[in-house]
Amino acid sequence: MDGSNVVITKLRTAKILALALSLLALDVSPAFGEESTGPYFTAGLGWARWHGDYPTGCEYNETGTVPELAFGTFGCTGSLNIQDTLVARIGGGWWVYPQVALELAYSNFGRISLNRVVGHTGRLPDGGFTVPLSINETGRYRLQGIDFSALGAIPLNASFSLTGRLGALAYYQTYSESGRGTHSSEHQWDASTSGVAPLFGVGALYRINPALAVHAEWDHIQRVGKVYTGFSGLGGSPGGGHFDLDVVWLTAEYALR
Repeated sequence: MDGSNVVITKLRTAKILALALSLLALDVSPAFGEESTGPYFTAGLGWARWHGDYPTGCEYNETGTVPELAFGTFGCTGSLNIQDTLVARIGGGWWVYPQVALELAYSNFGRISLNRVVGHTGRLPDGGFTVPLSINETGRYRLQGIDFSALGAIPLNASFSLTGRLGALAYYQTYSESGRGTHSSEHQWDASTSGVAPLFGVGALYRINPALAVHAEWDHIQRVGKVYTGFSGLGGSPGGGHFDLDVVWLTAEYALR
């Protein structure tokens, strides 16, 4: 091969490399360009699994006194008979940078039920007779909240990004109880609680076009709400632990720009 052919071959190779680099830059630039910043609307559905650090027994173990009958300690057993719920989310955000967004959204996590069996062990004052008693109770929980979070994206190409979320959920939980248990025999418990719980998640975002994207994500919400599992003292309110929620979301994102 003479010198002129070598030069021509090198020029052709350089042109091919330049064309490939220009196509790559054209492919990635929309993910990093100014057109990918601005406000957006988001809405979607998901599936939540409720679990937590709540005990299965009653906290109250003192001896109570009822006319003609002295009660000894009693125990409770309980289990979640509905662990999964359909959830919904709606909100908005702003891509401050092509890789960072701030988001505010309302979520409704639905309702679950907690069935509990309260077992009493009683005795007559002379101690000569034992009175066993078993009572069924059901507690129902509803949970909703507003979350504020930061969303980070790592673009792999113009359409596909890996995401991470970090934020907090300001929640409101209601609780009602039915049955003929220790406290339900006199009245129904109807309580509510609120607070702030941390959340984090990971996911993947696929941009269909500059205006529309779909986002699949897993979120974990730590120590949210309160689980009522039994008396914290004679005549007191029910005591218990907290829920943890694992949520799988599928949401749509529509750019308002």
